[in-house]
Amino acid sequence: MARRRLRSAWLAAVALWLAASALAAEDHGGWPLDPTQESVLAWASAGVIGAAALAIGILLFLLLRRRSRLLEPTSKWLLLIALAIIPAFVLIGANGVVLTESKSVPACGTCHVMQPFIDAMQDPNGDLLAAVHYKNRYIPDHQCYTCHSGYGIFGDTKAKTKGVGHLVKYYTDSYPKPIRHPGPFDMTHCLKCHGQAKIFLDREEHQGEDFWNDLKAGKQTCFDCHGRAHPEFEK
Repeated sequence: MARRRLRSAWLAAVALWLAASALAAEDHGGWPLDPTQESVLAWASAGVIGAAALAIGILLFLLLRRRSRLLEPTSKWLLLIALAIIPAFVLIGANGVVLTESKSVPACGTCHVMQPFIDAMQDPNGDLLAAVHYKNRYIPDHQCYTCHSGYGIFGDTKAKTKGVGHLVKYYTDSYPKPIRHPGPFDMTHCLKCHGQAKIFLDREEHQGEDFWNDLKAGKQTCFDCHGRAHPEFEK
């Protein structure tokens, strides 16, 4: 009888995990998840929410059906799973999902002061650099993040650390008004896409040692010839 109840509890917990995962998957186009569209992120989101629901289900089972037997080995293992193993998985998975989602354009727009910049970038008639890149899909996705992050893991880490700082300044209302880029824009962010492109290298004005030296030294910028990336807003 005890084994049958335990088996039933596990089946109920798995059913709860699947139900929670299915509800979470609705945000990614429904269930079953499409493996061709953001499959890793979609499965991670659904799995994290489902795992959290599973842990809650196990704890409820222990409190409601095994309260008097919490010191038994089976109960201890269930407590270990619900209070340590699953939360560790949820913590790692949730951090991964949040860090990945933070690259998206909507994530940048969660601070409402950035929305005018996003609107200008997504304007199909816009002629500023950000709008030109966006409407022509020179950058397929994560447009804000791609242009404002550097090379490799250290570039990602630096960009995400700055993002956390921006979030803190936003909620503490300690950011400068109007919004301004802090210091000169690093042109290597542009060169990571354009620097090795044939259409870029073939342009006469992009050739010669002086051009590259001036660009790296900050004496010349892409904006000097191609105009601003974003509009300027008054106070």
